[in-house]
Amino acid sequence: MTLIDSLSKLDAPDREVDAEIDVLFFGGETVWKTANYTMEQFPTSKRDSKNHICGYAYEHVPAYTASVDAAIALAERVLPFTHMVSTYHDDVACSVEIHCCPEGLSGEWKFDVKGDHEHLAVAYCIAILRAVALLRAKEASNGQ
Repeated sequence: MTLIDSLSKLDAPDREVDAEIDVLFFGGETVWKTANYTMEQFPTSKRDSKNHICGYAYEHVPAYTASVDAAIALAERVLPFTHMVSTYHDDVACSVEIHCCPEGLSGEWKFDVKGDHEHLAVAYCIAILRAVALLRAKEASNGQ
């Protein structure tokens, strides 16, 4: 099952899927930590770091599937030249359409991707994964 399939089947935001998304784009490994007072488990990413004495750093994994802000911040980091995002929602579902121009506005290659889900943040994540898949396929076909 792909990550897009996992996202499509979510009934609610899911921290495990957030951790998978984070590792996919930024590497490292997921380490689950426990909050001091609530004893709630939350994911962090353990990544190599030259700025830390131990050689690695723990970074908080954003709640991509719960927060529209986190999903938009992810898009800004992984999708170059994303120029417009359109959102549509009604009482049943949300739809996100991302318009990408990887070669700039004057470039020849432009594409749109769409993500649909009942939760807006999850719809963003689906659209982001589809856009990145298209970018990677294009790079692979160009031999880059």
